[in-house]
Amino acid sequence: MNYVLNEEKMFADITDGVAIVINSETGVYYGMNGFGTAVFENIINGASTEDVLAQLKTLAGCPADIEARFNAFVKALVDNSLLVEGSGSAPANISADKANEDGWSLEVKEYNDAQELLLADPIHEVKEETGWAPDKSVRWAECCCNSKQNGVIVPKVSVIIPVYNAQAYLRQCLDSVINQTLTGIEIICVNDCSPDNSFEILKEYEPRVKIINFEQNRGVSAARNAGIDEATGEYIAFVDSDDYLAADFYEKLYKLAKATDADVAKGAYFYETTNNTHLQYNKEIRRSKFAFCCEFASAIYRREFLNENNLRFPPLTDMEDPVFSLNVAIKANKVETDDTAIYNVTLNPNSVTRSTIKLAQAKDKVAGLDMMFKISEDLEPQARDYIRKLYLDNLPAITGEATVWAHINFERLRLEFETTRTGKAPAAGVGITSQKNIAQKLREGLCKTASR
Repeated sequence: MNYVLNEEKMFADITDGVAIVINSETGVYYGMNGFGTAVFENIINGASTEDVLAQLKTLAGCPADIEARFNAFVKALVDNSLLVEGSGSAPANISADKANEDGWSLEVKEYNDAQELLLADPIHEVKEETGWAPDKSVRWAECCCNSKQNGVIVPKVSVIIPVYNAQAYLRQCLDSVINQTLTGIEIICVNDCSPDNSFEILKEYEPRVKIINFEQNRGVSAARNAGIDEATGEYIAFVDSDDYLAADFYEKLYKLAKATDADVAKGAYFYETTNNTHLQYNKEIRRSKFAFCCEFASAIYRREFLNENNLRFPPLTDMEDPVFSLNVAIKANKVETDDTAIYNVTLNPNSVTRSTIKLAQAKDKVAGLDMMFKISEDLEPQARDYIRKLYLDNLPAITGEATVWAHINFERLRLEFETTRTGKAPAAGVGITSQKNIAQKLREGLCKTASR
């Protein structure tokens, strides 16, 4: 079947390389950039869809499935009365360089809020000629529907994924980010010198995924920080490579952040092992933003806010995310929550953060708690007490040589937190419990141990 532009109902224009097409009756809006603009420009100028497809097939580098892609693209336009049957009045003329540069991508995506897609430049002219208001359903074809800052189009959300020994979970993770209902997502994966096949899997996803490849293992904090430095999005998000997202996760959080002008918008963790969505932290955050000191990956963060406050992850193997989160909470204008935006936690048994504690990790856990103690000094007692209960009263198993050392320091921290809460200084010599007393507690079974 041959189709041409439905000129009776359409307003069509190309401004700054973006094709704008609006059905003046229904308000359905299409925007195209890159190769999509090159294709649609020919239709706007009078070429028929058959002529355009024939032209595409003659270009060097044309993929074998271009006819199926193009027909699906045309069908979406026909279904919404943007195209009608007819004969073309002009030949197609598409640049092979443009097609190869933009990867021959053709797709149509739909949105409920046209405000997301306004590109500013053509909008006044659109309103004048059609009376169309930006509150109807929207479709954006080809590439992405990104935000615009200082005239430069930027991604809505940059997603940073540290990757280490993740081959069993990585494809599920990446697919869940790529298939988000929110478009305009930048994906940055940091391969932390992973010894398994994770890097080979990442290469399968290029160029949709940008890869930073560490030559030596530097740890998850360095990986996340490198991703922050590389990111260009309006907001920044983090995903652990063994977890995955609900399809509308970023759409919900992005809309929440924009609607409330929040520096941070947080969803909820769903734990596969218990089949449970954990909402208690969100309830606490709604009482006080300072309760945001965990579940950091269930949130998005305004990039400018992170950079202006130099907010990065500390060089720790444990407690790096609570320290980061608490720093964020203290400096954020607000932390908003959406209990329906779901981040799925797999609880990979090989994950460092989900295993028993050995000496090196115990030292980082204590260092992280010391950091949290210092940065929370000026918070109200209730907030500090919440941190103590969360991180000192629910410690995981501690193994072998770490046992005595860790419990000495954990008890020191409990005393310090308790001192701040009550306002009473500890008696002389009470700051650190003796190893003898700790050993006695171990014999009494008050400290949980495990074999090394």
